Amino acid sequence: MPTLGTRFTRLGLTGKQFTGACFKNWTPTLYSLDMSSSGITDESISSLQNLPRLTFLTLSHTTLTDAALPVLAKLQFSFLDLSHTKITAKELLAQPFSNLNELRVAFGQFTPSEIRSLQKVMRIVEGKSNISWP
Repeated sequence: MPTLGTRFTRLGLTGKQFTGACFKNWTPTLYSLDMSSSGITDESISSLQNLPRLTFLTLSHTTLTDAALPVLAKLQFSFLDLSHTKITAKELLAQPFSNLNELRVAFGQFTPSEIRSLQKVMRIVEGKSNISWP
């Protein structure tokens, strides 16, 4: 698979054909990435480890499950959108997302009790985020 150019700082790759494999040989300048509705999987999420400057990440409407969380927790996000994924509140609480300023989830994705538990350790926004992308 050919790799993408490496001078981008912001990039949107939506669509099932994008799995994250293109980041294998990426130069780490990217800080904002939208992979909503993409084909990224629990197995291919590890390719994001090649992007150490990545701080804004949207993974909404993907098939990601709790299996992706250990990799995501190692990265230093300030904003993470996991709306409309199969990730659970229980596993989110078990991960050390120390630099996360805002987590976006979908309305009804978690119970009110789960939202309250998550809000004790991170900022949660249900529905549309009020963060402005850089």
